[in-house]
Formats: sequence, structure tokens, C-alpha cells
Amino acid sequence: MHGSDDSDGLEAVNVRLPDELLRAIDLLVKKGVFSSRSEAIREFCREYAIEAQRDISRDQQRTAKHENPSHPGHDARPSAKSDARGVQHG
Repeated sequence: MHGSDDSDGLEAVNVRLPDELLRAIDLLVKKGVFSSRSEAIREFCREYAIEAQRDISRDQQRTAKHENPSHPGHDARPSAKSDARGVQHG
């Protein structure tokens, strides 16, 4: 890990943000939505990471379904007339 590791399991990271974004975060802190800049940024990162994980999982599921489509009535097992490699016999 990089940065300093506190006893509460949080690690300090230096981040450069545009002034406009900082003003928006400061306004949220001032209005009491968050208790600090750190809390706001932590929450934004957490929400983004969770949503990104969901998107990745959805994409992987779609890809798996696309690569291995299951059709009603289609038996994916080899038929009695073909072996496990799919070679037809008889």
C-alpha cells in the first residue's frame, strides 16, 4: 500500500481535483450532506466502484450468454450418434 495507514483501516492518498469540483464538494460539506471533504470523496469513490463492479458483472454475464447460448429444447450433451468430440458415428 502507498500513503500512511491509519489504525482505522483507512489509507491517506493525495489527489488533485479541479477547483470547480472542490467548490461543489465544499458546498455539500457546508450544507451538511457530508461531514468533510474526505467523507464526500470516500463516498463518491465507493459508489463509483460498486457501480463499476455491477457493470462489469453484467457485461460478463451478457458475454457468457452470447458465447454459450442456451436454446429451449436443445441438449448441449453429445447425442448417441456422436462421441464427446462431436465426431458423428453411424
